[in-house]
Amino acid sequence: GKLKYVFPVLLLAVLNCGSSGVYDEALTSYARVVRSGLVEWHPLNGNLTARTGSAVVSATAAFTSGANRAGETGKAVCTTSAEFLFASAALGTAPFTISAWVKLNTLTTGPNSIIQKGRQQTGYLGFLVSQSGSTSWSMSYGDGSNTRNTTSTGVTAGVWHYLAFSSGGSTGTFYIG
Repeated sequence: GKLKYVFPVLLLAVLNCGSSGVYDEALTSYARVVRSGLVEWHPLNGNLTARTGSAVVSATAAFTSGANRAGETGKAVCTTSAEFLFASAALGTAPFTISAWVKLNTLTTGPNSIIQKGRQQTGYLGFLVSQSGSTSWSMSYGDGSNTRNTTSTGVTAGVWHYLAFSSGGSTGTFYIG
């Protein structure tokens, strides 16, 4: 009799956790686990502190704590003019994927940097996620001598967008959800 109740609980634990993981407390409305192999993880829950990894994140202007997409206060960072800069030797080393939830309350003509590591030179050194126009997102990635750019339309004011860029070193794919 009791065994039939144990199995579903064990199965749920395996499906949610895999072999190892870190619970993402930035989203408390449902279970989300960050899988092993993660180099950096910044939940951006009111600050720029890393939960996994050692990347130093700075902002070019002031930011405040805000509400996430579930409406929970203190679970996001809000700014009107800052871009978030990541510094880590391991962050962006191919192959890699970087992702973030982003909501723009006001659309401008751009380009407006949102998240970046590295800097512009002959070819972008590192990666850059930006709003490239009033209705488009842009992702740039390069090694300093060659820049790969991917642009996608779909920016909507007041809507949370899931942005991800995955690079294998010579090619990359930009995802918007």
